[in-house]
Amino acid sequence: MPRLNLAWIGLFVASAAAIIALVSVVGYESYKEGTKSKSKYNAYGVDVNSDDDQNSYTNWTDASLALALYVTVDTFDPNKAGNTLGFHIDYYPINDLNSPNATLTDTPSVPVRILLQSVTTNFAANTVMPSQSVSQILDGDINRYPFDVFRVDYQIDAFTSPGNGTYGTPLPMTIYALGAIQGFKVDTIFQGIEDDGSGVKITFVIKRSPITKAFSVIIIIVMWFLSAGIFIAAMSVWFRERKVELPLIAISTALLFALPNVRNSQPGIPSVAGTTSDMVGFFWNLLLVAASAISLIANFVIKSRRDPVKPKPAADAPAAGDAPAKTV
Repeated sequence: MPRLNLAWIGLFVASAAAIIALVSVVGYESYKEGTKSKSKYNAYGVDVNSDDDQNSYTNWTDASLALALYVTVDTFDPNKAGNTLGFHIDYYPINDLNSPNATLTDTPSVPVRILLQSVTTNFAANTVMPSQSVSQILDGDINRYPFDVFRVDYQIDAFTSPGNGTYGTPLPMTIYALGAIQGFKVDTIFQGIEDDGSGVKITFVIKRSPITKAFSVIIIIVMWFLSAGIFIAAMSVWFRERKVELPLIAISTALLFALPNVRNSQPGIPSVAGTTSDMVGFFWNLLLVAASAISLIANFVIKSRRDPVKPKPAADAPAAGDAPAKTV
């Protein structure tokens, strides 16, 4: 055993500092995943000076009303059927647009008609515009874990509502998109879709977070080291013409049942095997461990043959080396 000297103490201290730093960085990055990031888009001539919700608004068009919309991502679980993204939209009208101190209010001064994709909702004047919950199916393939990407487009239009069943004047909009899902990175892309500047298409692009990808890759590497190590041990027994010991067989068979649990420890991985990470690591690791276990068992059976039993001498027969009896 090496003696404990300053070099070993320095190595232990450096290793402890590196582990503490790594855990702290990963923990902080994981914490930030739960913090909703905000992105903003101005539609139809709207110019908001600040992200402060209560700040004054300037450069409005001549419309009698504008809207501030907050689109907040709530839920997303690709392991459930449908790959559904859940979010809700909060509406904040801004009246008196020509006033230099126009602020958010609770009610619109005129009737409003909101078109979300193909669903139309009417809001009466001088009444509170309640938030709307929305569910939308995303395009994406979870079998590409941990490099799967999910995408969905969502269109929002806002008009005054003249009450005759037709759409009125397009309303200026400022749209804030807020999204944070643990284990995922949510990117938001805005695009105006109408010639007059009204109507906004929001594209949500959802990917696995860098921490999730890193841990998945690390676990795949660990599984390769485990399976390759037991395979090398099994082959060395044969090439060195050694008889296998029972503990080595126990380790190989235990690892065969432990690998699925190691695979399932990847964050957010689908329960059904068949993802990209499985094709790169898990299936091949199982094959190596199974071949190793079979090889070790075969070695144990072949090299554990009993030596042939020698026949015992008869009871009245002289033992080997004894002098023959003299006759009278």
